[in-house]
Amino acid sequence: MIGKTPDLDPGSFLPPPRNSEHLHRERLEEIGVASIDRALWNLRSVLKAIGLENETRLLVALEAASDPDVALGGLERLLCGSLGFPPALLEPDRIERLIALLGAGDPMVDLAAGNLLEVTTEGFSTLQPDQPLTPSIGGADETARARALTGWHRRELLRIVCCELSGTLDVEQTGIALSDLADQTIRAALEVLGGAELPMAVVALGKWGGRELNFSSDIDLYFIREDETPAGPCETVARGILRLLSGYAGSTPIYRTDLRLRPGGTTGPLVPTLSQARGEFRAVAGTWERIVHIRSRPVHDKTRHLPGLLAEVEKFVFERPFDLEEIRRLQGWKEVLESSPAGKDTAELKVGWGGIRDVEYLVQYLQLLHGQVHVSIRGGNIYHALRRLDAIGALTASEAARVLDGYRFLRSVEHHRMLQHRRQSFSLPDDPAQFRALARSLGFDDSEGLQEALDKKRQRIRTILENLFHDLFSEYGDEQAGEVHVILAFEPEPDVIDRVFGKYSFRDPRKAYRLLRRLAFPRQPGLRSPRARHYLAALFPVLLEAIRSSPDPDQAALMFVDCVETLGAPAIFYQQLTERPETCQIFVDLFGRSRYLSELLLHNPGVLDEIVDRVRTVRRATEQTLLEELRSSVAGIDDESEFLRRIHEFRALHFVHIGILDLSGRLPLDQVLLSLSAVARAVLRVIDDKAFERTEAQFGKLVTPKGQATPRHCLLALGRLGGDEMGYSSDIDMILVHDGFGANERGDDARDFWAEHLKHMTEMLTHSGTG
Repeated sequence: MIGKTPDLDPGSFLPPPRNSEHLHRERLEEIGVASIDRALWNLRSVLKAIGLENETRLLVALEAASDPDVALGGLERLLCGSLGFPPALLEPDRIERLIALLGAGDPMVDLAAGNLLEVTTEGFSTLQPDQPLTPSIGGADETARARALTGWHRRELLRIVCCELSGTLDVEQTGIALSDLADQTIRAALEVLGGAELPMAVVALGKWGGRELNFSSDIDLYFIREDETPAGPCETVARGILRLLSGYAGSTPIYRTDLRLRPGGTTGPLVPTLSQARGEFRAVAGTWERIVHIRSRPVHDKTRHLPGLLAEVEKFVFERPFDLEEIRRLQGWKEVLESSPAGKDTAELKVGWGGIRDVEYLVQYLQLLHGQVHVSIRGGNIYHALRRLDAIGALTASEAARVLDGYRFLRSVEHHRMLQHRRQSFSLPDDPAQFRALARSLGFDDSEGLQEALDKKRQRIRTILENLFHDLFSEYGDEQAGEVHVILAFEPEPDVIDRVFGKYSFRDPRKAYRLLRRLAFPRQPGLRSPRARHYLAALFPVLLEAIRSSPDPDQAALMFVDCVETLGAPAIFYQQLTERPETCQIFVDLFGRSRYLSELLLHNPGVLDEIVDRVRTVRRATEQTLLEELRSSVAGIDDESEFLRRIHEFRALHFVHIGILDLSGRLPLDQVLLSLSAVARAVLRVIDDKAFERTEAQFGKLVTPKGQATPRHCLLALGRLGGDEMGYSSDIDMILVHDGFGANERGDDARDFWAEHLKHMTEMLTHSGTG
């Protein structure tokens, strides 16, 4: 705050009447001001400067500000100094726009100073498609041109701030706008320093390379030059750019720069040649370099051969399999990060649980996993990559939507948090007043709303990361690397193929490879799914062990492939087996030993999830629980075709479940027969109820003379059902017995009614379906 406080200078001006101060105090409390005494001082100073006639509009604008304390303090600093302010600032809506900007955080005062009329002009917060334009920098010398560039950058940054605060730009567009501003600043700096035509280039990495800069990002970059270009001029220009960006001749710093990722690292040349960069990259490039260069892009290029080098880098990053060794290395790095103090801090937005880093790790992991086959997912922008991962099926629509929504939200919180202090701040504020101001800036009424939204979105992100990244491959070591390689690699190494399939008892290992390879790259286009290949790679060592333990591994592999290709949704199936690897052996046995049960399952894929859950228990369902389950399934179903579909699905579910327990020896034969009979009786009773409704609707109700009992009937089971010895393909032998009472309104007797009822039952029981 500029000037002396009331305690130091009580006579600076006469205090307002006590009743006026009391009203101001009450109004400031209503607005939500935290420091009332300081706010009263600032309010008096501002009203003295702008006139009491503007009091109402001032207080209304403060009430709408994210942080009224900061907004009022900033207004006092800007309007009450010795230089005063332009009178046009009191025109309609200008003060209101200024207060909205200042309420975003303390740094807005310095940004707005010198640009008060521009920033409060209607239309200033509208970013045109071609903005920011590279400025035409003038000036008598380099220092003057550097200061002109700094002023231009400050004004364009202020415009982007206003665009985000006003909603003209969303958080994704803000990242692009900030990155474009950095691009144009670098190009303008080259002009200022006279290096724009030198045969050198500037390559962006990190958030800048991905066009996701925030309001306080470092910019990761490296310089590079043609082989025949002398180092001296290029290094002079590079040092000049770094000096200009860090604050030239006392001007405000524009960007913090980080060149540690350049070819050769911190000990390498400032501006390496293309050949030096290529040699360095080939010598030391590993998993970390693959991740770094996902986000590399040229910002300025006057070389002839940089595109060729970047094409080589892209090939290295994506066009080789992301094998188990690199997956485990990436998981290890993430575990180290999560065990750090910041990783354990729930207030940490970036590296904390469910934070920004979780999304970045997930996306870049999936890009490296699938980028060899799917070129469309390559690129450094997380937003775009998430949409493309959804489009190719590496993420489900629900997963992609949840991660994208969470990432956008976290980035928005990060942006607004940085505006509060204009420094790299990835932690939520400890101070309740600052947290409340942050919540208000994001559109929440209170801190609790923001915290609840953060918890919900971070939980969703974390769940998906654990399912797709942390929980897969974590139990494997070097001995399973070959099995994972043959699934993830587009063209596996022949020696790896021979080594892997030679140890699993196949009569013809290469034939077995070609057969099981169809699971990773199906012949039917509709079954080709990156997500299925992802889960299959995690399952494959377990699957091969299950196949080897079967009586005939070649036949088991053939049946498993045939059945999965018929299934139609292999990604879900592989995911379920991966989550419960102990069930893999069960399904290999099922597919290899029972064509009937396999087809029953494949014709009813909707029951798969339930079967996987049920095979973990040998508890036999009773006839009563089966009846309750089936009646619940068909309750309220009027459409007969849907009713019968659910009957078939119920029968398939329980027959396959019983069959799995039977084949695995977990259910004795007598219990198998009893269980199959109980399923048949439950189906028979529910169909009897449905057929009775249909018969009454068509024939009319049976009516008996007054005093006689209501007409009754029963079904008598004969044969195998009567003896509780039903098999998987047994017929149902039964007879219907009725008491002979009653007739309908037309006079038709009970015999006709029950004959029609039995006809309806027979039609339903013999209806062709998938069960």
